[in-house]
Amino acid sequence: MPRTPGSGRQRGTQNRLTSAFKDAVKVVYEDIGGHAAFATWARENRTEFYKIASRLIPVEVKSSQDNTVRVVVQRFPVSRSLVEHGSAPLAAIGHELASQTHKQ
Repeated sequence: MPRTPGSGRQRGTQNRLTSAFKDAVKVVYEDIGGHAAFATWARENRTEFYKIASRLIPVEVKSSQDNTVRVVVQRFPVSRSLVEHGSAPLAAIGHELASQTHKQ
């Protein structure tokens, strides 16, 4: 039986299992210490941390304009203020990369 157009999940909507798993990971993340524990782990396991962080950098960027995209990866220490204010270190890295890209 053919599918009716428009039936099923809307484009971009996550699978229920994917959403449930992400929610479970968030609960466990907070339960094991949240951002502070992650920052401690990252300092002690820098190579593993950078492997994870590098996977979060977009591999392909599509643009309708003919612009050159440059990705700059810099090592910098996770500041104490990030941990104290509850900001995720990876979110801070992503924000920094995004702000550098928009300035150019």
